[in-house]
Amino acid sequence: MIITFTSLKESETKFFKEHLKGFQLKLFDQTIDRIPVEEIEDTEILSVFVFDRINKDIISKIKNLKLIIQGPQDLTI
Repeated sequence: MIITFTSLKESETKFFKEHLKGFQLKLFDQTIDRIPVEEIEDTEILSVFVFDRINKDIISKIKNLKLIIQGPQDLTI
């Protein structure tokens, strides 16, 4: 399972690397609109931050996408 997280803080990146070891992770500190779609086109689960601008053009290029979630907000670690 390929999970992509966007708009992450450094502490969130560390948390996901430690706690989601059984998954292939793509971790970005940028918003979804600043990430080249080619880098995430194989994503199955996409976690975006509330301020990320996602649109049908981006979604249509992620062919294996199964789920979009509004990702971590103020994750306490």
